[in-house]
Amino acid sequence: MAHEITRPKAPPTPRAGTVAVDLAVIGALRTYVRAADAFYAAKQQMERAREALDVAAGGHQEATFNGQTAFRFDPRGRRDCDLDRLAERHKAAYADCVRESATYTLVIDAGWRQRLRQRAWRTAVRTDQAAAR
Repeated sequence: MAHEITRPKAPPTPRAGTVAVDLAVIGALRTYVRAADAFYAAKQQMERAREALDVAAGGHQEATFNGQTAFRFDPRGRRDCDLDRLAERHKAAYADCVRESATYTLVIDAGWRQRLRQRAWRTAVRTDQAAAR
């Protein structure tokens, strides 16, 4: 198996200030909000289904239907690391292995999120525009 060599991502461009956007950008924001809502609804549905499957399996690893495996629970390993403790106790190892990076998180104003969930979102946005004038 070949190993792919990737370059580390460049740090994000620093952000500052405010920009006025047009209705097309607000449309993209609405698309994002609707997709996020659908994603979280699907995630909750998956979690409920997973719980039902876990209960149905009754502690067994594999479940069959008509003699064929329908689903199973395969073990997975995971490593957790206390980076603060590593930095405190093993400064050189922390400095050698841990790369700090900065990212930006999209935060949508609660009022805007509510407006964009409405059916008549364009009317709500245009009403806001008219009120601002």
